Amino acid sequence: MGIDTLVVKSFGEDEKENSALITNALLIKVAGSLLAILMSFISICIYKSDDDYSQLLVFICSLSFIFQSFSIVDLYFQSKLLSKYSAACSLLSFLIVSLVKIYLIFIESDLIWFAAVNVLEAFILSFFLLYSYYSVVSDGLSFRFSLNKIKSLVVESFPVLVALLSYCLYSRVDQIMLENMLGVGSVGLYSAAYKLYEVPFIITIMLARSLVAVMSDLYKNNIDSYYNQYHYLCRFWTAVSYLLVFFFFFFSPLLVETVFGSEYVGASSILVILSFGQIAYYNAFLRSNHLIISGNSSVMMKTTFCSVFINIFLNYIMIPLWGGVGAALSTVITQFLSLLLFNLFFEGAREIGFIQLRSLLLVGPKCKDVI
Repeated sequence: MGIDTLVVKSFGEDEKENSALITNALLIKVAGSLLAILMSFISICIYKSDDDYSQLLVFICSLSFIFQSFSIVDLYFQSKLLSKYSAACSLLSFLIVSLVKIYLIFIESDLIWFAAVNVLEAFILSFFLLYSYYSVVSDGLSFRFSLNKIKSLVVESFPVLVALLSYCLYSRVDQIMLENMLGVGSVGLYSAAYKLYEVPFIITIMLARSLVAVMSDLYKNNIDSYYNQYHYLCRFWTAVSYLLVFFFFFFSPLLVETVFGSEYVGASSILVILSFGQIAYYNAFLRSNHLIISGNSSVMMKTTFCSVFINIFLNYIMIPLWGGVGAALSTVITQFLSLLLFNLFFEGAREIGFIQLRSLLLVGPKCKDVI
């Protein structure tokens, strides 16, 4: 529902309202999960109308969405720099479910049972998170329904939700256009390259999420230090992205062949092109945090929404010319426009836009303090 960063930011504003914030945000997430279950089931019924087994499989898997709503407790721990509790809960649930999966493999269980175990994992994790919350917070949860609070969260998170949906669309539309223009074979190579390209994103996603609370506090109390340290981190991770591009440039053929086999070695050239998108992504890894914290989430919505149409236009031109490489070029160009250059057109993002441009040249403060 696009409320995660907003909720983490709100945790630091009024300690007395944290419990009510959790319960009302949880209601929003549960409502979103029920909608997601319904949409998943309708989609599979349309896509495979004569396959009852697949419909049941998708429905069972989608039930985990409900328990994933309790990740709101994980957000609370992040905001209080208590992620050790979340990590312990995740590890325990992973170990328990892994043992169950090993047993299911041993007895050669039906695939349905593995889907059910995924739901079980989400349930166990949510149980451990709630238990940890009640152990850490003395007054526990206060189930205070507030229609005004829910409205406020939904309205504030709406631009983020639109931005997330737009990103999902423009990051996948190239594969749809490739299939329609060149056939399934080209999609296979591109998909293989894209999966490897997305792996390093995990680092920045986890880091950005863990920094929301500290960034929010610093933004309110010391704006000069905030921008100084934002610049430092931006420059540092831009440098890391250059190393990633270097790695993919020289080792992509070996990497693709090792992971997918020799028949996919043609994806290596696509991976090299896509790797340049890491620069834009790492350079802007704190951008969404900043836009939400500063109250400029509408900028994120507008830039990402425009990027959908830009990406479609570029794909329409480049795919017929260069196939999968053309789709990769379209993706990289779109990312640099959306995450970097478009910042300069909006007052609320112009400051970080100039910071990101300077960071591309690895120019910035020498500060050794990290948020």
